[in-house]
Amino acid sequence: MKITNTLFKVESITLHNNHLENQKYKIVPKYKKQIDKLSDDEYAIKLSIILESTVENAFPANFSIIFLAKFKFEDFPNDQQKMAYMKTGAIQFMLPIARSSVNSIFTSALFPPLFLPVIDVTSIN
Repeated sequence: MKITNTLFKVESITLHNNHLENQKYKIVPKYKKQIDKLSDDEYAIKLSIILESTVENAFPANFSIIFLAKFKFEDFPNDQQKMAYMKTGAIQFMLPIARSSVNSIFTSALFPPLFLPVIDVTSIN
């Protein structure tokens, strides 16, 4: 069994400064995933990360980023194993890159560093 990552890219980034200064806030990201079967041996996954200011939790910026990754499978016995990888392994592959990217975007925009919390990837819908 072999898995090859054939593409990893950022599809979109949105960052809007809410101009909140000297306020305490919690980092409460929302994660979404979309898995698509492209062919018998190739799958794609979109991973969205969203941070929004709410009444309950004012946040200094509204932010969203969408990552796209494609994976090619060789010698996998069935689609269930491929999908199981896409639901966990693919996201585990993507999250360290996503965390680093989000932090880099925030610091480049002159916001304080932002470190996304560690999450259980099986909780992402």
